[in-house]
Amino acid sequence: MKKVLFIIAAAIVAFAISCQKDPIGKTEAAALAGQWYVIYNCVDANGDIIPGLEDFNEGYSLALTFSVASNVADSIWVSDTENSNLLGYQVKVPCNLSALTFGSETEEPNRHPASSGIANGYMTDKAVVSKGKILLGAAKTPSGMPADSIFFEIKLSDDALAAAYGYDHYQVVGYRYTGFAADE
Repeated sequence: MKKVLFIIAAAIVAFAISCQKDPIGKTEAAALAGQWYVIYNCVDANGDIIPGLEDFNEGYSLALTFSVASNVADSIWVSDTENSNLLGYQVKVPCNLSALTFGSETEEPNRHPASSGIANGYMTDKAVVSKGKILLGAAKTPSGMPADSIFFEIKLSDDALAAAYGYDHYQVVGYRYTGFAADE
């Protein structure tokens, strides 16, 4: 009987040890990474919203911020998604993790395929993402709950719509995806 109890106890211990999960590490730029619901405002060269061109996308679109493949702490990708694909951009930009900022004034390659964007291929291959900032808990979602907010500006080279409608670039504002249906 002692032998059976010993085997059962050993099996329980072995089972308990085998169920332990390995910790999942974070990427270097995890503090800036996220999925965001954003609106695009058309702004002039001074950053003032053009009346009648606020909320250019007429509601929220998805945008992403995520780590680069080399997993460094000094740069991230900023992108709209294939599903929203509003402007068709994916730009690698420098970031400052401690200040929760990102962007530069330098034109960078736009890595989205030429078939993406509002008018499939009307964009050229460069963009400037600037003044990026994440503010922890500063947004209010549609359900009224607090969430992190995001702000950045993006200027797409040879943007045909900007030239046609008289604006300079886009101001992007929004909140972090919460997972709650009421916030989508």
